[in-house]
Amino acid sequence: MVSETKRYPIVVDRYVLNFNVNEVSTQKIEVTTEVTDKTVLGEIIHNLPPCFHVSPQAGLIAVPITVEVTYKSNTYPLIYDYDNLEFIIADRLRDEDYPNSKHLIKINLLGHPITPSYTPAIYCSHVDTLYAAGVAKRYKNGQSTEQWLVPLTAQLQEAREINKFQKNFFVINWLREITPKPPVICKNPFVPCFENANHEAAFYCSTCDVDFCESCFQSVHSHKILANHEVIPIADKPFSPPMCELHPTKYVRYMCDAIGCNLRPKLFCDGCFFKNHRCPYTTDYFNRISQNRGRLVNISNYIKEVDTQILPKRKKHVTDCKKSFSTDDLKIKTCFEKIDAHYERLKDNAKARFGRFLETQRNAAQRELDRIEAKIGDISKIRKDVDTFLNRREGYLNITAMIDKENEVLIKAGVFRADILNFSDYDFKPAMTEFPTPYPPDEATISRKRPYDPNEVISIDD
Repeated sequence: MVSETKRYPIVVDRYVLNFNVNEVSTQKIEVTTEVTDKTVLGEIIHNLPPCFHVSPQAGLIAVPITVEVTYKSNTYPLIYDYDNLEFIIADRLRDEDYPNSKHLIKINLLGHPITPSYTPAIYCSHVDTLYAAGVAKRYKNGQSTEQWLVPLTAQLQEAREINKFQKNFFVINWLREITPKPPVICKNPFVPCFENANHEAAFYCSTCDVDFCESCFQSVHSHKILANHEVIPIADKPFSPPMCELHPTKYVRYMCDAIGCNLRPKLFCDGCFFKNHRCPYTTDYFNRISQNRGRLVNISNYIKEVDTQILPKRKKHVTDCKKSFSTDDLKIKTCFEKIDAHYERLKDNAKARFGRFLETQRNAAQRELDRIEAKIGDISKIRKDVDTFLNRREGYLNITAMIDKENEVLIKAGVFRADILNFSDYDFKPAMTEFPTPYPPDEATISRKRPYDPNEVISIDD
């Protein structure tokens, strides 16, 4: 019997990527599929160091797609095992027992990074001079020798033209020092600013790879030398998973949150999962992060709705109800006139009773308004705390404090009275032998819609 080899729908056009260690370059991988009647989900898994940039990032992908791998520069510390780089494109629903369920892309770094052969006393701001203290171009018979003289070492080095020099970071740092710092925004920011730890970060500069508050970012990046830096809101900052404790070159892929599990570590990579940590409570690290972030988004949206919609509408309703009990209202004046016409002899007692009724309702509405005003400040503060925690883009594994804040808002929003009525909802009797009582729901609607008739005949039975 001949067993049929299981086929997977994902196909890649290349299995080897070559990069020159001294050049910035980008390689593309075309990921296609043979399936046309449904969406195919793939997955990118890699342990590439920070000197590589992968677009899209590690995780789920929709096929077909073009995957770009960029080698940024050799300025990163070469502390990684570059001979064992792993870059895998696989089917999301793969069977690990079948070797053709995932494609291993070989990453080759060709050449060696250029390093200075001396230790300069003062570093130059131009990186093309091999970190020398200064440069001077030599001429012979009026022609350039295409060499640079390093003054402190008296060495000649090959280099590019001076008009191709990169950014002068000495000037940048000097500008940062003389730029006046803005006042402190908060004492304990969730995401501190790179320039001032007392500032809450609002932007992320992908070129600098640091977080900035709005004022510091504008002061640092307002110069022409940094005008081309890319900035995004702090909430859109790319998420970078931690590295595995047992395999420092691999990113964390799974997690175990079982209290009784003695296996370690709790955050681990693919290698640990298949060899060291076979636990029934193991879950996907990225799925848990996605679920927790989704829960935080829902909490933030709910508190935002309470703060921006429910409370303002409630406040407007109670304010209108309070105004409806004002003695300047036309309906209230008419009620006083009916009392005068029917109960001339008892009008003083009836007016006093009616006035107490109005004062009681106004006080009840005022107490409700005071309660709402007190809750608005608390809920707005809770909303700010949840939004700030959400923008931090880390710590999603423990959101117990944010869930407690959601429960706190539920409690605060549930204490409002539901029996604050408009004056039109009360059955007013001119005799005023007792306080007006609320209409039944159907009659209250009819009473609010009934037009006011100044010539209405007053009956002694009303």
